[in-house]
Amino acid sequence: MQNIIRLLQKFRIVLLFLLLQAICFFFIIGGSNSFHRSSFASSSNQVTGWIYEITSDVSDYFHLEKENEQLVAQNKRLNDQLAAHQIKVGVSYIKVNDTFYHQQYEYLPAKVINSSISNMENFITINIGSEHKVEPNMAVIGTQGVVGKTIAVSSSFATVKPIINQNFQMTARHRGSKKFGKLVWEDDNYYSATVIDVPSSVTIHIGDVFETRGDDGMFPEAVAIGTVTEVIPIEGETYQNVKLSLVEDFSALYNVSVVKNYKGKEQLKLEQETKEQFGDESNN
Repeated sequence: MQNIIRLLQKFRIVLLFLLLQAICFFFIIGGSNSFHRSSFASSSNQVTGWIYEITSDVSDYFHLEKENEQLVAQNKRLNDQLAAHQIKVGVSYIKVNDTFYHQQYEYLPAKVINSSISNMENFITINIGSEHKVEPNMAVIGTQGVVGKTIAVSSSFATVKPIINQNFQMTARHRGSKKFGKLVWEDDNYYSATVIDVPSSVTIHIGDVFETRGDDGMFPEAVAIGTVTEVIPIEGETYQNVKLSLVEDFSALYNVSVVKNYKGKEQLKLEQETKEQFGDESNN
């Protein structure tokens, strides 16, 4: 006991300083000063983002081989997309079926610096934000296919709602028939999802691909979502459900791209105006 008392006496000034600092910190953050609270919250979010980024850099070093494989796959996909926008007009000449002035999509490269896969509402953090032209409600794709969409953005970072979030929904189209349904995540794993309300008249085989329809003003058309593992008929209904194995491995996401759709807002604005102006007529 005497040793403890002597220790407290020896460091009494330091302990008093720390106590006063704690009291000041409490009044700044817990008091009525909203400016200090918001400033602290903003700073802590930025610091958290930096910590995630440093952790990601260390993790990336030990996953260079995996990243290289992903980049090779991504290059192949981009080359395939490029080929789809070219028209052969002769043996030695190729005409590009697009121009810079009519560019619709821009792909902003990013890295995943934090993610979760074991919750019902999983989220992903990436290392680009508003200073890189990222906004909420922008599509995010990986080296294989759909990842999710951005939901919150700071200057240097953005959070993404992935497919493996119970609140995520989008249209999913059968690549062969072009028929579509609604993609939902009803599973408790990170590697599968379900497409509901697919017309039962559509013949679907195991291994078929479901892809984006390009109807939401975010995702380009024909980006892979998953491959069919099971077709579930619904007795007495004209619809069927389809179980998918997702093309992206959410336990090993590193390289992703945020898709900026330059014509997305124009599309959504026109559709909303059409609903407001002609909605009643379309129901007649």
